[in-house]
Amino acid sequence: MARTSRVPSPRLRGEGGAEQSAAPDEGSASRCCCYTGPPMQVPWSYLKRVLAGAIFGLYMANLLYFLNPQIDITPARLVTVTIVYGLICGILFGSALWGLRALRVKLFGDPATGTGYRAH
Repeated sequence: MARTSRVPSPRLRGEGGAEQSAAPDEGSASRCCCYTGPPMQVPWSYLKRVLAGAIFGLYMANLLYFLNPQIDITPARLVTVTIVYGLICGILFGSALWGLRALRVKLFGDPATGTGYRAH
Protein backbone atom coordinates (compact mmCIF):
# COMPACT_ATOMS: atom_id res chain seq x y z
CA MET A 1 0.00 0.00 0.00
CA ALA A 2 1.36 3.37 -0.96
CA ARG A 3 1.11 6.18 1.51
CA THR A 4 0.28 9.62 0.30
CA SER A 5 2.21 12.46 1.79
CA ARG A 6 0.17 15.13 3.47
CA VAL A 7 1.10 18.74 3.83
CA PRO A 8 0.96 19.64 7.51
CA SER A 9 -1.77 22.10 8.39
CA PRO A 10 -0.72 25.43 9.86
CA ARG A 11 -0.84 25.58 13.64
CA LEU A 12 -2.12 28.45 15.72
CA ARG A 13 -1.48 29.25 19.35
CA GLY A 14 -4.72 29.21 21.33
CA GLU A 15 -5.46 30.21 24.88
CA GLY A 16 -2.93 28.89 27.36
CA GLY A 17 -0.32 28.39 24.64
CA ALA A 18 -1.84 25.15 23.34
CA GLU A 19 -1.52 24.51 19.64
CA GLN A 20 -4.70 24.42 17.60
CA SER A 21 -5.23 23.44 13.99
CA ALA A 22 -6.28 26.26 11.64
CA ALA A 23 -8.51 23.89 9.68
CA PRO A 24 -11.09 21.55 11.18
CA ASP A 25 -10.40 17.82 11.22
CA GLU A 26 -11.29 15.81 8.15
CA GLY A 27 -14.12 13.97 9.86
CA SER A 28 -15.39 16.97 11.75
CA ALA A 29 -19.09 17.73 11.58
CA SER A 30 -18.38 21.42 12.05
CA ARG A 31 -16.92 21.65 8.57
CA CYS A 32 -20.26 21.17 6.84
CA CYS A 33 -22.08 23.77 8.92
CA CYS A 34 -19.42 26.49 8.65
CA TYR A 35 -19.53 26.87 4.89
CA THR A 36 -22.25 29.07 3.57
CA GLY A 37 -22.56 29.50 -0.16
CA PRO A 38 -23.42 32.72 -1.86
CA PRO A 39 -26.84 34.08 -0.86
CA MET A 40 -29.70 33.14 -3.14
CA GLN A 41 -30.73 36.15 -5.16
CA VAL A 42 -34.23 36.59 -6.52
CA PRO A 43 -34.23 38.51 -9.81
CA TRP A 44 -35.85 41.94 -9.69
CA SER A 45 -37.82 41.15 -12.84
CA TYR A 46 -39.48 38.24 -11.01
CA LEU A 47 -40.27 40.39 -7.98
CA LYS A 48 -41.90 43.00 -10.23
CA ARG A 49 -44.24 40.34 -11.60
CA VAL A 50 -45.04 39.03 -8.12
CA LEU A 51 -45.84 42.56 -7.01
CA ALA A 52 -48.14 43.06 -10.00
CA GLY A 53 -49.93 39.80 -9.17
CA ALA A 54 -50.22 40.80 -5.52
CA ILE A 55 -51.76 44.16 -6.42
CA PHE A 56 -54.27 42.37 -8.63
CA GLY A 57 -55.06 39.98 -5.75
CA LEU A 58 -55.66 42.89 -3.36
CA TYR A 59 -57.98 44.50 -5.87
CA MET A 60 -59.82 41.23 -6.50
CA ALA A 61 -60.30 40.56 -2.76
CA ASN A 62 -61.88 43.95 -2.22
CA LEU A 63 -64.16 43.60 -5.23
CA LEU A 64 -65.30 40.20 -4.01
CA TYR A 65 -67.05 41.74 -1.01
CA PHE A 66 -67.94 45.20 -2.27
CA LEU A 67 -69.69 43.93 -5.41
CA ASN A 68 -71.79 41.42 -3.46
CA PRO A 69 -73.98 43.33 -0.97
CA GLN A 70 -75.43 40.15 0.59
CA ILE A 71 -72.12 39.36 2.28
CA ASP A 72 -71.72 40.96 5.68
CA ILE A 73 -68.01 41.29 6.45
CA THR A 74 -66.08 42.72 9.36
CA PRO A 75 -63.05 44.93 8.76
CA ALA A 76 -60.73 42.36 10.35
CA ARG A 77 -61.94 39.62 8.01
CA LEU A 78 -61.63 41.95 5.00
CA VAL A 79 -58.01 42.73 5.92
CA THR A 80 -57.22 39.03 6.45
CA VAL A 81 -58.81 37.93 3.19
CA THR A 82 -57.14 40.79 1.31
CA ILE A 83 -53.69 39.82 2.60
CA VAL A 84 -54.24 36.14 1.80
CA TYR A 85 -55.50 36.95 -1.71
CA GLY A 86 -52.52 39.26 -2.25
CA LEU A 87 -50.01 36.57 -1.25
CA ILE A 88 -51.64 33.79 -3.23
CA CYS A 89 -52.21 35.86 -6.36
CA GLY A 90 -48.74 37.36 -6.13
CA ILE A 91 -47.06 33.97 -6.15
CA LEU A 92 -49.40 32.37 -8.71
CA PHE A 93 -49.67 35.22 -11.20
CA GLY A 94 -46.07 36.33 -10.68
CA SER A 95 -44.80 32.84 -11.44
CA ALA A 96 -47.11 32.54 -14.46
CA LEU A 97 -45.92 35.88 -15.83
CA TRP A 98 -42.30 34.86 -15.20
CA GLY A 99 -42.91 31.63 -17.11
CA LEU A 100 -44.44 33.53 -20.02
CA ARG A 101 -41.43 35.84 -20.05
CA ALA A 102 -39.05 32.86 -20.08
CA LEU A 103 -41.01 31.37 -22.98
CA ARG A 104 -40.83 34.67 -24.89
CA VAL A 105 -37.07 34.88 -24.34
CA LYS A 106 -36.66 31.28 -25.48
CA LEU A 107 -38.74 31.82 -28.64
CA PHE A 108 -37.64 35.31 -29.67
CA GLY A 109 -34.30 35.82 -27.94
CA ASP A 110 -33.19 38.11 -25.15
CA PRO A 111 -33.77 41.81 -25.91
CA ALA A 112 -30.79 42.75 -23.72
CA THR A 113 -28.37 41.16 -26.20
CA GLY A 114 -29.69 43.22 -29.08
CA THR A 115 -30.60 40.20 -31.18
CA GLY A 116 -33.94 39.56 -29.55
CA TYR A 117 -37.41 40.99 -29.97
CA ARG A 118 -37.96 44.50 -28.61
CA ALA A 119 -41.54 45.47 -27.85
CA HIS A 120 -41.02 49.16 -28.67
